[in-house]
Amino acid sequence: MITLSAPASAPAGSTVSIEWSGPNHPNDYLTIVPREAQDGATGKLAYTRQGKLAKIAAPSTPGPAEIRYINGGDNRVLARRVISVTAP
Repeated sequence: MITLSAPASAPAGSTVSIEWSGPNHPNDYLTIVPREAQDGATGKLAYTRQGKLAKIAAPSTPGPAEIRYINGGDNRVLARRVISVTAP
């Protein structure tokens, strides 16, 4: 089971702190992308091997976004969490 814990909203371009738990396979990572982005799209990212607290920059454009936990082996989205990116 994968869990993603983060604020419900963040200003555009700000750093978002994300607590996570999950499989932590080699090269797994977290990213934040606009919600309409196709699976496989990547924004700023943090590899899960860097620890259970990831810090990632929110997209620079306000709007609905998703925090995604990505399997580093095949770039499959394993978990999602909605976040609202607000005007700075």
